[in-house]
Amino acid sequence: MGKLIIHDIKQGFVHNGPRLLLPVAIGIIAALIFKRTYDLNGFDCSQATLMEMIIFMYKGEKYFPLEQLKDMYTLPALWLSVQIVISYLVGSYMKNDIYTYGQQVLMRCKNRWKWYLSKCVWNVMTVLYCYIAIDAAIVIMTKILGMKISLSYDLDRMAQVSELYFFEGTTKQMIRLAIIMPVVISIAVSLFQMLISLIFSDIIGFIVVQTKAIFATMIANGALFFNYGMVLRSKLSSPTDIKYSTGCVVCLIIAIISVVTGVIYFGRFDVLSKDD
Repeated sequence: MGKLIIHDIKQGFVHNGPRLLLPVAIGIIAALIFKRTYDLNGFDCSQATLMEMIIFMYKGEKYFPLEQLKDMYTLPALWLSVQIVISYLVGSYMKNDIYTYGQQVLMRCKNRWKWYLSKCVWNVMTVLYCYIAIDAAIVIMTKILGMKISLSYDLDRMAQVSELYFFEGTTKQMIRLAIIMPVVISIAVSLFQMLISLIFSDIIGFIVVQTKAIFATMIANGALFFNYGMVLRSKLSSPTDIKYSTGCVVCLIIAIISVVTGVIYFGRFDVLSKDD
């Protein structure tokens, strides 16, 4: 199993190739947009912190009543770009591998559930890579732009820069919301996308996930589970009932159902007939 996982991680990263630079690009662009937003609001960038930039990156869309959608909604481009890039990177390797070299690997290991679980591990590792690359780029840009490498943040500045008007929590809770929860959500969603791609196609898997992401930016409801990955939608920062703890449970359920269903479905999957 270990050799199979190592093989998939290597092959998956080779499959994505130069596309692996996309998360780095997002981090750099986010930092530059953050600096410009800081400047436009008349703040001294030397006072800005790493945590403020991370909040800016993963804030998502602010809360508003659904009836005010037309007047208050703005597309959270940075947040959506993260979802799109992750979905793009995890979207095609598994299905492509099934109909190419992966068939030989499957014949050698003679165990379908191990083969699929190995793809799940690759999926998770790809998500982790994306966030590490984005956050590493943000850290480097924070230093280059003369900002503070600190996990502190100023709510007065965040109100203007990130529309974070209040936060009834501790620094540890902010770390959970802004750093940990986006990763947890993306892992669960990516495993779900891989299942949809297996059953239908890569394109359908991508469309389903991105449709959910876009609707989540419009509707502040935990049923649209992307809401758990937006700082501005948390119960601690908006008049919603979206809780970090609930989000973790929801993600765990989605991940388990996606993996178990995928293993069962792949056990009956015809790897020899490619649907053109």
